[in-house]
Amino acid sequence: IIEMIVDSDNATKEVLEYIVLNDFDYGQNALSNPKITNEFINSLAYSEDTNLRYMASYAYDFGGGMRDDALSDEALDKLSEDPETMIRNRIAMHPFAPPETLTKMANRLMKGEVEEERPGTMVSNLLKNDNLPSNLIAPLIEWSKTQQDSRMYGKPFDAKIFKDTLAPSAMLAVAQNQNAPAEILGEIGDVFFDGDESGFANAALHALAANKNTPKDLLLKLTKH
Repeated sequence: IIEMIVDSDNATKEVLEYIVLNDFDYGQNALSNPKITNEFINSLAYSEDTNLRYMASYAYDFGGGMRDDALSDEALDKLSEDPETMIRNRIAMHPFAPPETLTKMANRLMKGEVEEERPGTMVSNLLKNDNLPSNLIAPLIEWSKTQQDSRMYGKPFDAKIFKDTLAPSAMLAVAQNQNAPAEILGEIGDVFFDGDESGFANAALHALAANKNTPKDLLLKLTKH
């Protein structure tokens, strides 16, 4: 019944807002309705309800691009300091998060000012975000080399200096960033080229092959992999 109400042409703005505020499961569907204003979605970022703040943090996923600018820079900045990890992670990967906000998030992470439950997820989200200033990529990679990773994907990565750290996942994230500098992508290629052909190494090489900034000499090397 709620699904039909959300889809109905007769559903008023007030009814849709009521569903957003009172039904987390179907409130997400209501966000796609053009009768829900960006101003209303922006107000969710300031709610005391975690679910509503979470909906605000990923509203851009709804409405086929209609919600791209739903949140103001101020709201995005506020959510970047949210006590809930899942919300902070959403802002770290948010395609419209301001570079200034991502810079503050990266600095807080490296300085240990925020106790992240999953630091690997946070650093990967930041490094994959095309809005992250490029001057922060190298420091985040260096920081990731000092952090222990409690889980590894696929077979263990065999580069000694990276074993059991967050570095492999961090470098994979950079390989996926379309604004990553060519020099750094080349260095990542050197690390992974002779690595294990599963897990991080395989994924990183695929990402490098698809990255528009990958140096031509590395692309040539990849053709012979």
